[in-house]
Amino acid sequence: MDKEYKCKQCYRCYYYNAYYTKGNFKFNKVKIGFCSKKQRKVDNHGTCDCWSLESELINSIRKKKSLNKLHELLEQISEIRQILEEAKEDEV
Repeated sequence: MDKEYKCKQCYRCYYYNAYYTKGNFKFNKVKIGFCSKKQRKVDNHGTCDCWSLESELINSIRKKKSLNKLHELLEQISEIRQILEEAKEDEV
């Protein structure tokens, strides 16, 4: 199988949304999904001309934004902790 062809499979595409089934303890990914470009079900290892790499770029941007937000929240929690510790010391 050609490497470029293998990399352009639907499950790596921006337009692909995986389907899940409900298991006992978690949701299980199935081997089909929905293509928002074609507006139909597709196999996760299928390919087409509509394939777009944007998903990897968007995921990396989302990851950076999430990490930045988590860092901000951690700083806020640390500030709250410091305030509470100082209040506890004042009571003693």
